[in-house]
Amino acid sequence: MTQLVAINLPKATGKILALARSTLDRIQASPFFPAPTPPLSTLRADIDAVAAAEAHVRSRTKGAREARDAKLAVLRQDLRQLAGYVQSIADANSANAAEIIESTGFFVKRPSIRTKADFKVVRGRPYGSATLLAKCAGDRVLYAWRYSTDQTTWSSLPSTMQSSTTLSGLAPLTVYFFQHRVLTIHGQGDWGPSFTFSFT
Repeated sequence: MTQLVAINLPKATGKILALARSTLDRIQASPFFPAPTPPLSTLRADIDAVAAAEAHVRSRTKGAREARDAKLAVLRQDLRQLAGYVQSIADANSANAAEIIESTGFFVKRPSIRTKADFKVVRGRPYGSATLLAKCAGDRVLYAWRYSTDQTTWSSLPSTMQSSTTLSGLAPLTVYFFQHRVLTIHGQGDWGPSFTFSFT
């Protein structure tokens, strides 16, 4: 599995400077990175420029914050570009990819956790029926359902205490649009996005 670089850039200027300096030192000391992009001399100059600009901000010099922010944007771009370079080195050394990435102070991106869809419609039994499935919104919740063939005129289905319901008698070769919303002790929600469904 490909190991991906994550840099998790902080917002605070001091923390970005600390990350940039640490990364520069680590890459400079590592045998994995013979020709970094951008060059480390460029990265060092941009770090120094941000540090100097930040000092002006602290002295409350007029226009200093805007000047600092412009230099900070350059440094952020340096780090993103450097992350791309580290990714290329990791891709070329897949057996040691995680070690290579983490040696820079960057992180290995963790795989995202798939979450259950808020709403979907699946073919039911017998043919011509569809089952509507909503993500459970908790206890003591009422689910409202509706469908349409043109998203203008809607037909309501009986509300349920369960997060699913089934509709029968649907025509083949017809596009249906389904929506749902929930009613909780806090009030009634809005209709969610339409789920498009048809029988072929």
